Amino acid sequence: MITQAYLNTEIDLAKRIFIYYTDKLLDIYSVGNKEIQPWYNDSLTIDYLLNALMVCEVVNGSVFIGSNEMPVSYLQGISARVREFLNYELRQIVYAELDQDDHISTQIPSEPPTVIMVNTPPLGWAEWSIVITQDDVTEVALPFNISAADIYSLSITINGDDPFGLAAPDEEGCHIIGTTLYWHNYYNLKTDDVLVIKYQMIA
Repeated sequence: MITQAYLNTEIDLAKRIFIYYTDKLLDIYSVGNKEIQPWYNDSLTIDYLLNALMVCEVVNGSVFIGSNEMPVSYLQGISARVREFLNYELRQIVYAELDQDDHISTQIPSEPPTVIMVNTPPLGWAEWSIVITQDDVTEVALPFNISAADIYSLSITINGDDPFGLAAPDEEGCHIIGTTLYWHNYYNLKTDDVLVIKYQMIA
């Protein structure tokens, strides 16, 4: 059942995300980077979602905005949308800040959910699907340059399995240099495998 404590947790999480994105926006602006529009757009979106949460109230498991009762799915949908902005770096910050004795830690899973949007990624995000055309390839040409990506937010999935990030060249996984992905995982890529790469754009 949805409770006010759950709503308070969602508001707290949205505030933390908003502060992170606003700080990033200011950092980018302060060094003269012209590519601030995606961060600005995301900050506005998060601010909107935060305000959408703050006008809600939970009474006996029902969600209200003022005197109007809303479906529970409305609140759950906003919560899911907020979590789309949890990139890798932000997850480490948010979950490191949460004390184990804090009531928030009982509401948020120990591992934050990863939401990968296939058709409508959030503003400022890019997503590429690449079909492998040859067995056991170790180098894959990419339709983007890694310099355009926030590597801490980058995630890779193979055939819809759990996403993973980049690894050092001498470790198990894969790494990217320029427009080439180098595969050195414990299993080989096969023909018709679908590799999906999602990342937050910085350029």
